[in-house]
Amino acid sequence: MRYSEEQQKIAKVLLEGPKTLEQLREATGLDAKKLNEELKELLKLKVVERKIDKSELYLAQEAFFTGTAVQIAWIKEIDGRIIGNGKRGKITKKLQELFFEIVRGNNKKYSPKWCTKVKI
Repeated sequence: MRYSEEQQKIAKVLLEGPKTLEQLREATGLDAKKLNEELKELLKLKVVERKIDKSELYLAQEAFFTGTAVQIAWIKEIDGRIIGNGKRGKITKKLQELFFEIVRGNNKKYSPKWCTKVKI
């Protein structure tokens, strides 16, 4: 199979890891700023990026990881301390549902922009 120059560039950035957010945006069309804007609109929450103290994690009502391998995964505990009630929180649940709706092509707003159909 032969890949286009653009596909090769995207694969290189994703495999090697982007050096900057700008490189990620160029390769995928998505960056943290855009993602935060979408989250504000979808969840009607204020999104703030800042450094936090570890003690804030212990007091959190919920926490989750995001990334290529984990997609969106809730965090049950940190350093043996239960986060919230020890179960997946409402925000994490909404994000996971939205994520899978998009990647499965079932979201008319995002799927056409963020997914590419592949014939098998």
